[in-house]
Amino acid sequence: MSEPQSYKTEFPDYVLDLAIPPAWEDSSWKNDACPSWIHKHLQVYVDYTNPADRECEFSSRFLKRFAVMPLDEEDQATHHSSLLDTDEWDEVLRFVENYNLEIYYCPDCCTIVINCDNQNKATLCQDPPAPQLGEIDHYDSFLNQISRFYSDRFSHF
Repeated sequence: MSEPQSYKTEFPDYVLDLAIPPAWEDSSWKNDACPSWIHKHLQVYVDYTNPADRECEFSSRFLKRFAVMPLDEEDQATHHSSLLDTDEWDEVLRFVENYNLEIYYCPDCCTIVINCDNQNKATLCQDPPAPQLGEIDHYDSFLNQISRFYSDRFSHF
């Protein structure tokens, strides 16, 4: 009988040197750079302790040992930037404990439509097909969401 997929099977040389909370689900996959766990619609990557052992030793995404990535409601990757990159495990635990998908959902972009014919001055298009007020990728929605994100994320400073 084969052992179920886990960081032990996917990264056999990995030494886990910290306590992963029991509620977190091991989501490690051999094609990722390091082991990971899922909890509360977040995927937490826990890289090797020694930077020289990391697959992406000089990658900007994995300069820190821990990366917390948002997942959607079905725990699928969202392809958004990481919500937290740190070398401090306690910071990861606090972040995950306090995470709320509705508060932290923050799109990486908004959509701006311009009229530009390369002959006249470019103008902002506010009618369809431009996003309308209340739509997720409207500029006001983007500003409101990113303001809430930063306010909540950095409120302890």
